Amino acid sequence: MSHAINSMDRMTFSTAMDLRFDGIAREVDFIAWHSDDRLNDMQRPPQLVIGEAKSLGQGDLITKDELAKLRSVAEKLPEAVIVIAVLRDHFTQPEISILRRFVAWGRRVNVHGEPTNPVLLLTSHELTMDHNISSAWKTLGGKHAQFSGFNQVRTLSMLADATQQIYLNMKSFQVERSEYWQKRHARRQARQANTKAGTVS
Repeated sequence: MSHAINSMDRMTFSTAMDLRFDGIAREVDFIAWHSDDRLNDMQRPPQLVIGEAKSLGQGDLITKDELAKLRSVAEKLPEAVIVIAVLRDHFTQPEISILRRFVAWGRRVNVHGEPTNPVLLLTSHELTMDHNISSAWKTLGGKHAQFSGFNQVRTLSMLADATQQIYLNMKSFQVERSEYWQKRHARRQARQANTKAGTVS
């Protein structure tokens, strides 16, 4: 991850972290601080990263119980990026189903209009890449190549959004929010029309 986006990014991490809060104990596979050192208008404070990692295995590696535990940690750490990594090139259909719900929860909007806990999905394609995400995805072609542009993966949040579209076939966060506001506007117009019709009658 430290060189996934840009060579100027910096990351420090610790593995197998035991956390205690509200009288309960939780273990996470890794916690990291990610800093974008580029001197441009995209510079932002370091981001906290919470990671769940799975090696090779058969069947479903990601379970509801594990995501529930990860969610309990993320609820205490709003704006932390959640990373879910598997050392294979895909997620199973049952995993996709529960991950979609988990990502939807992570997309709850914060005061800045951004996802509160962006969920970044990594597979063997990203974990074993030679250079960076853009070149790896361009080489893979297909849907991956559609997100290989630098402007689509220049931050962890953007990268998270791209991986959600690639591996879970979800709409982008921006499209989802745009549809939300369109529906809300349509409902408001319908209520106003009904109120006006009732007043006239």
